Amino acid sequence: MKTFSTLAIATTLLTAFPPSAAAVPEYGASNLGGSTYLTWVFQDRADANGVRGYVCITRDTLGGMARNAFANRYAIVPVPDNFYFELRPLNAVEIYPSGSGWVAEQVEPIPVDDIWANAELDESEEWFAANIPVDDLGRACVDGGIAGTVQQVEQLHQIDVRER
Repeated sequence: MKTFSTLAIATTLLTAFPPSAAAVPEYGASNLGGSTYLTWVFQDRADANGVRGYVCITRDTLGGMARNAFANRYAIVPVPDNFYFELRPLNAVEIYPSGSGWVAEQVEPIPVDDIWANAELDESEEWFAANIPVDDLGRACVDGGIAGTVQQVEQLHQIDVRER
């Protein structure tokens, strides 16, 4: 599993968000190709579980030929006794047509190593390149988890999604 250093994150954040413009939490996003996006948020301090932020991979092609949407969510957590962080899989959902409606089904998250292998990295080679604005679906996923993602898809497409 790939880890990334606190220094690399700080350098990336200071480059992207100079101290005079810094506002916590800090968001970033990257296009992984087509309709698939990587979005992240760093928090200024860890929560009660030691989580410093979240990473999501989202795709929404409900209006396209694939007719599905998915979201995979990961926690950014410190590696014990180290200056590094790692991604911890949390959960994932796929939304697809079923009968005359739409279904949201929990699925296994994409393996963390696959994310690192397919994402464009920044100059440090230790974090993702921020090359697009954060979209509403990505923000819904990092801020609201899987439930927030499903709500955003429902709102965006004006549909009702039921859980399977």
